[in-house]
Amino acid sequence: MLRTTLLKSEKGQSMVEFALLLPILILILLMIIEGGLIFGGYLELQNAARDGARYASVHTDKQDQTSINTYITGKNFIIVDKSNLVQPIGFTKMTNAQGTVLTVTLTYKYPIITPIIGGIIGDEDDESKLTVITSATMRGE
Repeated sequence: MLRTTLLKSEKGQSMVEFALLLPILILILLMIIEGGLIFGGYLELQNAARDGARYASVHTDKQDQTSINTYITGKNFIIVDKSNLVQPIGFTKMTNAQGTVLTVTLTYKYPIITPIIGGIIGDEDDESKLTVITSATMRGE
């Protein structure tokens, strides 16, 4: 009678289930946080590229690589670190029948905070970074 009572006891079952699921829940939480930071950085880079393209389209005398690099690196970024911005910033100027088309391309090596997530989504050459590329195109005025 005593033996069947010990085998049917479920006192530690919920603790064992929680211990098994806790690492998975923490990983999901970290992925959500990391994804939010990456998306916020992407939006900030997209706005900087659009701002650079607008600057080049308005200032016809400053439509060159050096001016765009100086303008974008002089901006204040909140989420991204300027030191991880790949230099030189991509800038192309094409003239067609409708006028001049200016494109600014930013490449950023985003540092991944969580090493486990870096192994999943990181670059092949450097798992602690993720390459984020964004561009903006505007017509010259």
